Formats: sequence, C-alpha cells, structure tokens
Amino acid sequence: MLGERPPFTNDQEHQRLVTALRESEILRELAELLASSLDLKNILHALTKRTIEVCEVERCSVWLFDDTRNVFLPTAYYLSTEHVDRKKITAADHLWYHGSIFFDDPHLPRLLQEKGLLLVKDLLNNPKARKVAETFLVRSVLLIALKREDRILGMMSLDDPAQIRDFSQEQQQLARAIGQQAALAIDNARLYQQAQAERTRAERLIERARAIYQVALPVNSGEDLSVVLKIATQHLVRGLNADSGEIMLINSQTLYLANSTGPQQTHFNEPLITATTLQDLPDCQKAATTGSPLFLNIHQMTESEQPFFQKLGFDNVMIVPLMAGGDRSITSTPGTQPASSSSQCIGFAFVNYRDSTYHPTKGQFAFAQDIAAQCALAVKK
Repeated sequence: MLGERPPFTNDQEHQRLVTALRESEILRELAELLASSLDLKNILHALTKRTIEVCEVERCSVWLFDDTRNVFLPTAYYLSTEHVDRKKITAADHLWYHGSIFFDDPHLPRLLQEKGLLLVKDLLNNPKARKVAETFLVRSVLLIALKREDRILGMMSLDDPAQIRDFSQEQQQLARAIGQQAALAIDNARLYQQAQAERTRAERLIERARAIYQVALPVNSGEDLSVVLKIATQHLVRGLNADSGEIMLINSQTLYLANSTGPQQTHFNEPLITATTLQDLPDCQKAATTGSPLFLNIHQMTESEQPFFQKLGFDNVMIVPLMAGGDRSITSTPGTQPASSSSQCIGFAFVNYRDSTYHPTKGQFAFAQDIAAQCALAVKK
C-alpha cells in the first residue's frame, strides 16, 4: 500500500542503531583509556592495541608528523597476525625502531588534511611509499589523519600485513572517530611534555643561579682563595652533571693545581706537571686566546695534551678559561675571535666526563663561564 515501508527497512534501521551504539561504547571506552595517562608512549600502546581489536585488523600503526621535514615518522605499532613469518616480523620491527624509513610522499599531508582518511588499495603501486610497503609488508592500508585544530599531528594506519583487502564503511567510520580521539590524547600528552620540559628548565636555571650566588658570596666576603675555588669546583661538577673537575691557575705559563674533585692529592700552588706549559696544550692556549670555553673528547687530544689529561684522570674535557679584565661574551662553541686586549687568562676550570658520547649544551657552557668569572674575580682580589 502507498506509504508503507519495505519490511527490511526496520531491520536496516535496527542494525544501524546497533552499530551506532557499539561505536559509541567503543569510543567511550577508548576515551577513558586514553585519558588515563599523559605519557605518550603509554597512550600510543593503548591506542594501537585497542584499535586492532575494534576495527578487526591485524596491525595498527601510528606515524607522527615531522613538520620540519614534512614526513611521517614511525612511532608506535601493535601487530597480531598468524600468517607472516616471524623472521620478517623481527626484521621489520628492528627497522621500525632503529631504521630511517618514513613516509615522505609530499602530497600525503595535504591529502590527509583535506580528506581526513585515505584508502589505498595497494601501497606498492605508490612509488613514493614503495620502500615503506616493502619493508613493513604493507599492501592494502587505511590511512587516518590525526588532526587537531587543523594541525596534522600524524596519521594512523590500519592493515593486514602483506594482504590485499577491503575496509567496510563501518570500519572507516569507526577508524575516523578513533583518530579524532587519538589526536586529542596525543596533543594533550605533548602539551604535558612541553609543560614538564619548561618546568625542568626553570628549575635548572634556578639551581644554576643559586650555584653562582653561592660561589659569589665567599668571593665578595673575602674568603681564602682555596675555599672559593673548592666551592666553585664542587658546583661546576654538580651543576654540569660531570664526573670530576679541576681548577688550575697559570704562573709564568705553567699550570698549577688550585682545587680538584678528583683523586689527585697535589698540594695547592704546586706545579702539576712542571714541564707542561700552555705551549704544550694547544687547545688550552686556544681557549685562553679566544676567552671562550671548548669541549675536547679523548680522540681530539694532541700527543702533547694526552699525558697532561691522563695524569688528571680525564677522558673528555670541558676547558673553561678564567678571564680577568674585559667583558665576557657567552658562546656555545669554541671561539675563533681573540679575546679583548684588556682580558687575560689567569687559569682554567677543567670539567671531566667519562661518557665519550656526551657533549655539553649551550646553557652548560654559559653556566661554566659564569662560575669561571667568579673564580677570576677571587684570584684578582
């Protein structure tokens, strides 16, 4: 009769309602799961694991966007499959976390920004992504934008390794909704990380300012030089997360040990190595000439420098000149310009690191120079 609905319509509406309720429940559970942590690693693990379950795929991967290079970097994934050889999985896993493979299709960020979701029938057919497809065994893949306030944070990819397959409309809709939840959680985690980093930086600056003050206090109160230099050395080592340190003064181009935190028991004002002068230590001479600190690892030491630093028990050394007179400028790298003609190097602070891979930051160089400036004032008093 006119106006009657086909009998199957109610079934379709019922199924749509059931699907909508299931999706709503899944998203509610996922939102609670993602909100339970502000640690990005934990968030991505929970996201990828839960997504393969609800979207009925074997792998979920997250690629975060590096806007400086305009590429998507592999960040996290979860895999549950029975049909891929374990050796291939292990090899791909190693490359995922330790390799340099990434999505560098220049059109991908724009497409995800515009569409929010891309269904790729076979990634091997995309020349720009073929390396990703071959390395990680990606064929049919669903790419979902992780977007927050029109900013691409990354993308989520869903696939069955090495398989050509379809993704239903329900899967695509659910994946898109999960991507929105994930983008919010990722953005919040990053904001939290930034806030924590700023807090840590502020605390570090406060600690350094306090250390400089604690060195300046005995300088201004006229404490004995040995006391001042001992305090300064302790703050240098502690403030720079170093292993040991020495402050040495120059007399007639010969270095004298003023204070140390190392095992040496050389007496104050006793020549450390009587035959060693600044001319035998070209890097020290460079620091003295420029008035700027530098960092020297064990492989960069000249033959004439090696015995000197070995006697100190030093491996990788920050060399900070104690400059008296003139203005000090803060630099983070070895200086190339000579220091002011009114400046004179009267000694050095040496800070030792055992870790050969370590290199001080610009802030650490600046802190060391501030401490060295107080030491120079104490020497000249």
